[in-house]
Amino acid sequence: MPGLLSLFWNGVVLEGVKHAGKEVLTTGFRPVKEDRIIFCSDGVVQSGLGSDKYPLGFGQENLKMLLADAIQEEHDISADRLASKVIDRANLNDGFHPMDDISCAVIYYRDPRKLMICSGPPVDPANDSMFAGLLRKFEGRKIISGATTGDMIAREWGGGDH
Repeated sequence: MPGLLSLFWNGVVLEGVKHAGKEVLTTGFRPVKEDRIIFCSDGVVQSGLGSDKYPLGFGQENLKMLLADAIQEEHDISADRLASKVIDRANLNDGFHPMDDISCAVIYYRDPRKLMICSGPPVDPANDSMFAGLLRKFEGRKIISGATTGDMIAREWGGGDH
């Protein structure tokens, strides 16, 4: 279920001369569809620092609200668009003159999009029909690259718009 993150922790005891015996904790999680991982530089949460609206900076709570609102408004918002919203807001908070670096990255666990790129016909023309059939049956976006390949696909599909 989206929104319920299941973390697990592991302890690793270091070996060697310099840090022997010290324990480092690591964490992990098992993502599910619709989970997002969002990370950004401190320039995002500190944007607007000293301004009338954000004297202490934009902050984590405002960032969380921005993200929640963006996802609620557009449930399947792309990782690129969501990161851009964060960066645009931080730039706005700083009056488009950032005081620090502003970086944001988003990883979005969604169903993969399917794409087939068809470039170059088979070496043996006897396989043209099989090749064109595989492309026709493919469920997803298709890119046909090159005049020879395009001519072969048009011939095998009977010309016209496909």
